[in-house]
Amino acid sequence: MLSQLWNGILLVLTPPTVIWLLVGTAVGLIVGFLPAIGAVVGVVLFLPFTYGMDLATAVVFLMAIYATGQYGDSITSILLN
Repeated sequence: MLSQLWNGILLVLTPPTVIWLLVGTAVGLIVGFLPAIGAVVGVVLFLPFTYGMDLATAVVFLMAIYATGQYGDSITSILLN
């Protein structure tokens, strides 16, 4: 069981996955910052980009967009009061 956990961690920490994690974080912050677009819409908009990716990379990319989009919504809410 611990070997499967270790294999999963090594799969997520590959260089292409980490790069797509950073790209997803930047995209999610921009999508979340826009008032009319939320995190779910951002995930749906960038879903076609994941068709050619590996499964782990695509899931990490979409999760980064969603999580950062939720954070980006609070930036607009605080600034506009």
